[in-house]
Amino acid sequence: LHDGNSVLSTRAKSSLAYCLASITAMPSNYVQAIKSVDIGKQTLLAYKAHFFASGGKSDPLLHSAFSHVLQTSDDNEFEKLSAFLLEDVHSISPMKPASVAFVVQAFHIMITVAKGEKQRKAVALKTREVLLLSLNLFFPGSSSDISFSDGRYLSQVQHAADFIIDVIGKKDLLLLTSQEIAIILSRLNSLLPPVREVQFFQCTQNERVFSPVCQIVASLSKHY
Repeated sequence: LHDGNSVLSTRAKSSLAYCLASITAMPSNYVQAIKSVDIGKQTLLAYKAHFFASGGKSDPLLHSAFSHVLQTSDDNEFEKLSAFLLEDVHSISPMKPASVAFVVQAFHIMITVAKGEKQRKAVALKTREVLLLSLNLFFPGSSSDISFSDGRYLSQVQHAADFIIDVIGKKDLLLLTSQEIAIILSRLNSLLPPVREVQFFQCTQNERVFSPVCQIVASLSKHY
């Protein structure tokens, strides 16, 4: 499933996703194969492959499977998955928007399900890095074939906004400095037109960009 094999039909891929989601929900000693396979890593790879193939859309079954893997992981397994997820961040420069969007989406799941002091500390150490990375998703990039009206761009904006808003409210994970708040606001401000041109901004077309920007500013005002 995670090799992105285009020969498989959509129905076959959905069946495989359902199968993987079912396996992750079983007790580890119920299926013999689980003992010789890194289910956490394979689930993350399958989730990543579907995310790329679908243009940045999250598969509910694989989302659920990855969440369950994290919830049932011990502290060491959780930290290994976190490190594996962020490998691309440190090895690929510059990262493609789709890769950044996936890291942000998956890491968002991690900060949501992290439990206990060690797991929360593990994600807290990486939250600032992912937050700054997520700001890049508000721009398609000069070398990208994604435009501001492209569905993939709008999807990555929503992933970034959801993550940033959640992080802003979790001060136990990351307490933003005044410089970081200024960076966030400057990035968002560059997406908005001069006041005199707002009425000509094609708000109906760009609402999916304008709305998340306003939500982030509102969240900053509420928590800071």
